[in-house]
Amino acid sequence: MNRFSFRHLPWHTTFLLGFASALTAIALGVWLAMFFLRRDTVTQFALVGNSASPVSVSEPWGRLEAQRIPLVNADDIDLAANQLMGPPRWFFGCTQDQLVRYLMSADLRARERGLLLDQRHWKIHTNGCEIAPPEAVVLTLDPASRARIYSVLAKSEFNPAQKSPYRFAPGRFKEHLQAIGLEGFEISRLERLTYTNSSAICLADLGIAKKLIREHSFEEFLEMIYSTPAYTVRLRVMPDSDIHTLAAYWGRGGREKQITPLLRSLANVPGGGSISIIALLPEFARNRVYTFPTTWDDATANRQDCAYTAMNFFNQVVNTNFLNPETIQQTLVRDYLPANDQPTFGDLVQLVDGEGRIFHMSVFLADDFVFTKNGVSLTEPWTIMRLKDMLTLYFANRTEGRVLVLRRKEFTNVPPDTAPAVIPSNPSQLALLPTR
Repeated sequence: MNRFSFRHLPWHTTFLLGFASALTAIALGVWLAMFFLRRDTVTQFALVGNSASPVSVSEPWGRLEAQRIPLVNADDIDLAANQLMGPPRWFFGCTQDQLVRYLMSADLRARERGLLLDQRHWKIHTNGCEIAPPEAVVLTLDPASRARIYSVLAKSEFNPAQKSPYRFAPGRFKEHLQAIGLEGFEISRLERLTYTNSSAICLADLGIAKKLIREHSFEEFLEMIYSTPAYTVRLRVMPDSDIHTLAAYWGRGGREKQITPLLRSLANVPGGGSISIIALLPEFARNRVYTFPTTWDDATANRQDCAYTAMNFFNQVVNTNFLNPETIQQTLVRDYLPANDQPTFGDLVQLVDGEGRIFHMSVFLADDFVFTKNGVSLTEPWTIMRLKDMLTLYFANRTEGRVLVLRRKEFTNVPPDTAPAVIPSNPSQLALLPTR
């Protein structure tokens, strides 16, 4: 588990230095992952904005039209299993004396400090101290104090609420609440529970939030926070479109002849025609996109994660061996190489942490869209996301990491026996997105 080290410096000095270092490292890690992709193993590519306007026709994927949808299945939300719904519990991996010194030096109001120092709310464990703070104290913390305390708590696996809070884009939290119809007083109450981490607006105390707003408002709020930032994407084919190029791009994996008649038919429509890219995806992705595991009559559905999804993308017969991390590792080494140019349809986009572990895989589609499944949670669908949304989601709590793009050898001009792909040192230990 995570522990603080206080052997050489006073508590307050260690905390301040550690907090500043963590912020710097997180900011650097996100920036590095998004804009400074390493040349030896990573393909560099641009991340575009949220505009739904078509991209340039010079791109091999053609003209795309995208619309964001908040994808959620309300029937799958299980609050009883949600660790963020419980009463607040704060675990500090330090001694009693160290915790007292920290609380005394923290920038807290006198009443808050007094209640948190009241050891009637404490439990002492062999590996640290646990505080059960009164909900009134949690609610009255100002955003700066909450951010400082929660950044410390987030370092321990015993604080799941702070380690994996709900995150919202800066400046968008209030907009989202207004869009789902919450009243002004409800928005103000929820904003009191938020704090900033790596520029994202975070909320960790879902159980307290439920008590602050009306029941039907909380139901709307739940659907909002459980929704995946998914996109519907359409390909527009014009009379003068290069059908050969489009078919070669979207028909990768031996499907060019299957989709060429459809593309030609769209080009023959006066003024051009458009179609969802779902119709152009391989069968595995086409059948699953926008669905949830609970809708599948499949005993393995609750184990099918990002890696299983990515490795099966082109498969006509689903390979359940990709539920085994060792099979994934062997296949990556044997059948894939680092991409040396722009990502293209079907490439694997892998996120790797500082210890060499692959913690997420997705499949590049076009522009900055990927096909993905975010972990094994039953509330997470197979979906199409923007790459930058995925990077924000997965790098938010990480101090370092990198992005790798791998391509199947059969889609390259290199011999099959070429040296294997540069794979992280420990890819078999997939670190999946925590279930909420």
